Amino acid sequence: MKMTEKATDKQKKFMDELGLEYPSTITKIEASKLIDEKTGSKGSKKPFSNDKNKNIVAQVLTKCYCENQEAGKLTRDDVLTAYKYFVEAL
Repeated sequence: MKMTEKATDKQKKFMDELGLEYPSTITKIEASKLIDEKTGSKGSKKPFSNDKNKNIVAQVLTKCYCENQEAGKLTRDDVLTAYKYFVEAL
């Protein structure tokens, strides 16, 4: 990865979901650092290690459920199971 490569759309979307502010010229490396700081991961295997981050996980899973429910891609039980696994991994 080059030091000057622009952040990916996926990184930008995730930063938006996390409520992060960032410049339009942000690089992949800078975006990665911001995300790590916000999620507390910093290379950790347990990025969702506090209540605030558990809340973010719940919000993201809820959003995924709402966006996919009409298409029949996810059920409420799918989301609850995913959340359970996230919490147990902490």
